[in-house]
Amino acid sequence: MAKKNYVSKLREKMKEKAATAVTGGMNEFEWAPDFGTYKIRVLPPKDENDLFYHTHCYHFIPGDPNNINNSQGRYLWAKKFYNVNGKKVKCPICEAVAQWYSIGRKENDDQLIRVAGALKLKRNYFMNVILLDEKDPEKRYKVLVDRTNEGKLTRLICAAMGVPFFRDIEDNWVDKESMNIDEDKDYFDLIDMEEGHDFKIVKKKTGSNPWDISYEDSFVIKKSSPLSEEDIELLDKRVDLKTYINYEEDFETVKNTLDKFMEGIGDDDDDEEEKPKKKTKKVVDEDEDDDIDEEEEEEKPKKKTSKQQQLAKNKLKKKTDEDEDEDIDEDLLNELDD
Repeated sequence: MAKKNYVSKLREKMKEKAATAVTGGMNEFEWAPDFGTYKIRVLPPKDENDLFYHTHCYHFIPGDPNNINNSQGRYLWAKKFYNVNGKKVKCPICEAVAQWYSIGRKENDDQLIRVAGALKLKRNYFMNVILLDEKDPEKRYKVLVDRTNEGKLTRLICAAMGVPFFRDIEDNWVDKESMNIDEDKDYFDLIDMEEGHDFKIVKKKTGSNPWDISYEDSFVIKKSSPLSEEDIELLDKRVDLKTYINYEEDFETVKNTLDKFMEGIGDDDDDEEEKPKKKTKKVVDEDEDDDIDEEEEEEKPKKKTSKQQQLAKNKLKKKTDEDEDEDIDEDLLNELDD
């Protein structure tokens, strides 16, 4: 038997590690419904003390700081707070977004508000499910992802079970309207393995924008049914939803991402004013919802960097470890989330 060299051994180790790796939450089981209908069964969480779904937050970093209407970019799964030299420090992107919103409102700078809307914290909703339409038993288990920032699908599933809906589980942010449970209404257990109910997802397009979608026609299959033995065996594949996403652990990496984005503002512009551009349409993922509206008119000429953008940059440069704008954070951003 030939002796394995270092590279061969390393390759085997890396393959073994890659087989169980999760990069930013994406793996072979992850599934987001496309337009159409799908029948699912919601699975109980791996830890019975957890909710059946979990929320994870991210910032979408546009690939071109000067053209946030372009959908190209990347997800940055970032914590809301970091430990920096023993101090609890807010995510630098969240800090910048709050400042941009504040300055944009005071100065009536729509562009700065639009940039803030593009980078602001958003959420995905994750749950373990069985995709009952899938014929291959090995592919029936899925990590369902509701990519709508306001949890359109997850909200309906909670409503069908008569349980409160949390916009953000980590923050304990509950939708107050969802707490009004009507005792005269029929509710269904979608999770019980013996007497639970299946759920039919109906996803429809409601407009021209990517976020113009609806799950309102989704419904519960009223006749309860037990999980099959084959599906019960798939329970072992469930992931721990709380730790499913790999967050960026390094505060400096997040800050450098923000700095690089800000440095890119105006890089492609000349000091002279730009010519008016033709009408463009916003192309984004559905998870961005209606944070940034479609452009209907020609853009006005703009200079290399607006006064408000420079104010925001200067404000960030003077930022110390102290949380000087702490009062601006969640209340403002949550208001803009609705």
